[in-house]
Amino acid sequence: FILTPLAIGMLLQSLVPVFCAAYQPALAKLGNISALVLIALLVVLHFHDLLGVVGSGALAVGAVFIAGLGLAGYLLGGSREEIRGVLGLGTGARNVGAALVPASQSFSDPRVVIMLVACTIVMLIVLVPATRWLRRKAQ
Repeated sequence: FILTPLAIGMLLQSLVPVFCAAYQPALAKLGNISALVLIALLVVLHFHDLLGVVGSGALAVGAVFIAGLGLAGYLLGGSREEIRGVLGLGTGARNVGAALVPASQSFSDPRVVIMLVACTIVMLIVLVPATRWLRRKAQ
């Protein structure tokens, strides 16, 4: 699910770089839209279960975890401000797509996927304002 598309992309990049450069923006947009559709579908599919997570403390733990990772990446990112911001956001962001495959294949408990979806929502709530703050700080 992850390595095959990556290998195909690397092979195409080495064989036909002009083709890849031409289609990269459209494919990047398609990938972003696909990720949003996936999260939206998971939220709709597990909506009642997600409501059960609210108030359990799991969302707060996820927020502290993501904010802590982002802060660590930012503080350890070196002296250049633009690099620190990128490292902070990159460290705080979790690859949900990569986590969903083994989570859904290895665990029969649906709460694993529910927690991944809940933490993805928390990640967006934490990192989108951080992105805006970093953008204002850079200007």
